[in-house]
Amino acid sequence: AVVSTQSTGTYAVVNGNQGGVVWKEAQQATSPRNLKLFRSVAATNDTAILQSLLIGSLKEDWVPRQSKYEILTTVSYHHPSIALDFLIEHYNEYFEMYGETQFNFGNIFVVLISNLQSPEDVQRAQAFFSTVDLGSGEAAYEMAMEEERAYLRWRKGLASQVDRFLDSVEHEDGNDT
Repeated sequence: AVVSTQSTGTYAVVNGNQGGVVWKEAQQATSPRNLKLFRSVAATNDTAILQSLLIGSLKEDWVPRQSKYEILTTVSYHHPSIALDFLIEHYNEYFEMYGETQFNFGNIFVVLISNLQSPEDVQRAQAFFSTVDLGSGEAAYEMAMEEERAYLRWRKGLASQVDRFLDSVEHEDGNDT
């Protein structure tokens, strides 16, 4: 099924069957319409289409250079682990393209890191990014990592509070299920 999203005014693909149709249309579209279609394709659960979108947006001309990072960050909204893996694998290419432009390279870090959902992904990101030159994105990276670590600590603390509350309610009811 294809679901309309009000925030972008485009269509989000929610399964692989429709993903192929929108993907074919996106490849044939001309800019700026194609960027909206590419953003829609980023929501598919079809990993082959996601990989084609990511590699194509990085290496081909169907996405203007100034918009190539937007495909990566859009994929990170829907599939943060896939986007992180792709950035790690193609880091040098993104660095060559954006490493000296603070706005774009910083945005990659801020958006991608803020979309990470697990402590393991945050640790993987931190382990990788501690070994590479962050160029003009270093300050944005540090800020994004601190915010994400604070969010994960908050989420862990909140989960503990909810668990304690639920335990207390179960004991008050005499129901230990």
